[in-house]
Amino acid sequence: MFLYAIGKNSNIIKKFSEANTPLTFGNTISYTVGDQKSPIVIENNFYVSEISNLLEKEVYTHYTGEFYVKYNSSRRSPKH
Repeated sequence: MFLYAIGKNSNIIKKFSEANTPLTFGNTISYTVGDQKSPIVIENNFYVSEISNLLEKEVYTHYTGEFYVKYNSSRRSPKH
C-alpha cells in the first residue's frame, strides 16, 4: 500500500502485524472433483503488513497487461 506524501517527508514506512493491521481480507475457494459429494474448501486470510508514504513523483506505475503495479521509482522493480 502507498500513501502519497504531503510536503517533503517521504519514505515513511509504517509496519503492522496481523494483530494491529488496519485492513484484513480473505478468500474462500470451494470445489469438488468427479463424483465427490463433500467439497474441498480452502480459506486464505491476508492483512496489510506495511504502508509506505512516498512523494507522488517517487512512485513508478507499470501496467502488466492485466493490472497496474506501483513501486518506488528508486528501486525500479515491483515490490509484491
